[in-house]
Amino acid sequence: LVQQLPRSQAFLLDAARNPARSGDEAAMALARAGGPTTLKDLLKLWAGEPRAAERSAFRDSVAMAFRRGGTGSAAVVEQWVEQDAPSVQARAGASLALAKVPEGKASAARLIESSLGLAQEFPERWRLVLAASQLPADPKTDAWLAALVASAEEWMLRSAALDALEARRTPAAVPAAKAALQDAYPRVRARALRVLANDRESIDVLVNYARKDEWFLVRAASLAVLPDAPGGRAAMVESLHDPSPIVRTAAIRALRRVQAKDVWASVEPLVSNTEEYPDVIGEGIAFARALCIEAAAPTLQDVVKRGLRPNAWTADQELAFGALEALTHLGGANAKWSLQRSAAPMVPATIRTAAARAVNQLATCRPE
Repeated sequence: LVQQLPRSQAFLLDAARNPARSGDEAAMALARAGGPTTLKDLLKLWAGEPRAAERSAFRDSVAMAFRRGGTGSAAVVEQWVEQDAPSVQARAGASLALAKVPEGKASAARLIESSLGLAQEFPERWRLVLAASQLPADPKTDAWLAALVASAEEWMLRSAALDALEARRTPAAVPAAKAALQDAYPRVRARALRVLANDRESIDVLVNYARKDEWFLVRAASLAVLPDAPGGRAAMVESLHDPSPIVRTAAIRALRRVQAKDVWASVEPLVSNTEEYPDVIGEGIAFARALCIEAAAPTLQDVVKRGLRPNAWTADQELAFGALEALTHLGGANAKWSLQRSAAPMVPATIRTAAARAVNQLATCRPE
């Protein structure tokens, strides 16, 4: 059928209405062929089939048709809006399609602006937000996004609007994020903290939420972005005693990120605690490995011995493998010890090979 274009154009357009895979393939075939009226025809189909906005492959076809249409494509989109008066669902879908390609961004921005006062339902708002996240800042759309952060009923929409404001690098992002810290939904507060990580004046806010938010998810999110400042590092160390294992894991990861090698004495009790959650211990092992902490060797060896016992718990075995790799990374006598223990049948061959290589090459530890 593609080879018979333009004679088969009408047939392919009719086939493109089908929401199944065959419809998407027909639309893409038309877009690839790059006929002079393809973009106009696909947009007209969109106006008559609003649910086409839900089809990501159809959106890709529209984007390709726009690119193939060259400099005249923007005028085709403008004409479509003026003459066909497409629904807000169709405009939202088209804006998301065109925002993905450099040539279509200006048209996508105009489609969004023309839809802001019309979008009331979640699907069209969601697509407009996703499209806006791929475009430069402008006052009108930024204000609309900030309003969604403040008042949208759906938490996913509030969070996505924050994402978009941050991606657009607009000054409106920080005030919206500060307001969102009072959001009732923890995932929105967590997203707001990640936005505020770019604001030097918000360090105290991040520290406060790392210590005091009632939800572990929010405390962990704050730790993930805390800078290496005196208050930030203190909050990381304090969080090693958080009641949530997820927060304790995040605290160790944060300390590794800021290369806080000197706090191993605070991390070590978590690694040596046989009752600790495996994720916490595993993060402690990664901490010792990444920062080349020689003093961690005895604790790592204990983890190995626990995991290589007969009938050891699967999680302990996996931690033992991680500890063997960490000891190998430390090099020297630790690599030799790791090689000896790697002879156990349950140890993967890759670990034995790495240990042997480290011993033979007399490798020294390099911080990761």
